[in-house]
Amino acid sequence: MIQVLKRFAVILEHVAMHRGRPCRLRDLAALLEISPPACANIVSSMVKLGYLESAGREGYRLGPAPSLLVRFGTYKQYLAQCAAPFLEELVAAVNENCLIATRSDDKRIVLLIRKSARELQVNDPVITENLMLSATGCVMLAWMPDAELDRYERIQPFEGSIFPDVSGWKEFRRRLAQIRQAGIAFDNRGTGLDSTRALAVPVLSRGTLECVLGCWYPTFRTKGRRGEIIAARCRETAERLSRALENPDCGNSPCEKSAASL
Repeated sequence: MIQVLKRFAVILEHVAMHRGRPCRLRDLAALLEISPPACANIVSSMVKLGYLESAGREGYRLGPAPSLLVRFGTYKQYLAQCAAPFLEELVAAVNENCLIATRSDDKRIVLLIRKSARELQVNDPVITENLMLSATGCVMLAWMPDAELDRYERIQPFEGSIFPDVSGWKEFRRRLAQIRQAGIAFDNRGTGLDSTRALAVPVLSRGTLECVLGCWYPTFRTKGRRGEIIAARCRETAERLSRALENPDCGNSPCEKSAASL
């Protein structure tokens, strides 16, 4: 069953990349490294479900189902809508780059990016595989249930993290516990005038991690108390967003009112 789903996804992605140009059955079969009859069974099911449609002898192209799904909104649209005004306000206050990221299984998904010199960007989700290599990813790991973190450790080789002095999972998990206790993660690896540093704070909804707010900034601007001020504003924004997400109306409509009143 898993193999069929993977083949379904490969076909869908391949056909989508052709932007309306039909794909021949024999080419799809070669892509999957299976026989044309076996490929035809999968394609036939995809046509019935509306993910593909026949283009006659030329092959197959995308059907209506993917477009209909997109009409219901972007990935976690309710979260993006609710977080956007808070992110705008935070960037205006600290004049640094900020983002909102969430987790899907073992992947970090960046939903919103607001750079200090640019307008809010709602892009196709940016996917990061290794959660250990970013401050936002480490917050996600710190709030994982123990059973999920155990599984993640089994499938993810330790290839470094935001902590240069940590060389294995045992010490890394101790650092995750510290992140959870402190309620914030710092990536202080950046050195030199052209480098950047980052921090991340959790956004919780009824005790469950909903997303992570991240901020990154040039290393040279962390001198004095500025780094502390940025961290404090990020914490405050995350707490306000957490309360807004517990409002059942958040996500049904933009939350500017919530952001202004909290």
